[in-house]
Amino acid sequence: MNQQDPTQPVEPFLKNLLSTLDLQYQTPSNQYPNVEAYATQFAKQLKQTSAIIMNGKPLIPTQNDSRLEFQKKWLATPLTTHQLNSFDTHLIPGTGTFIINLSGKVRFDESGKNRLDLVYNVMT
Repeated sequence: MNQQDPTQPVEPFLKNLLSTLDLQYQTPSNQYPNVEAYATQFAKQLKQTSAIIMNGKPLIPTQNDSRLEFQKKWLATPLTTHQLNSFDTHLIPGTGTFIINLSGKVRFDESGKNRLDLVYNVMT
């Protein structure tokens, strides 16, 4: 019997999610036509109703969209580089829902500028 591990796609998902957190506005391909298009790329894999805790504080969504609230806050943070170290995944049987605990490293840009500063510098 060949059973596939249902948690197998979790690692690529996490790596992809973390890579969206490191996106820069100014790219060689200029793939973002405006700030809104850029901002909506952060954690776009999450559901709108995902429970999100940022710096130990839960985000209280307006109009039931916690992902949008996260994207607005993330836009004001410094540029980052994320590295996934480890994760632990549990599938809740019969629900298709995963509980994921992950650990990693994050490096913040030390210039003192945040993503919004960089966006406005590119636009001016």
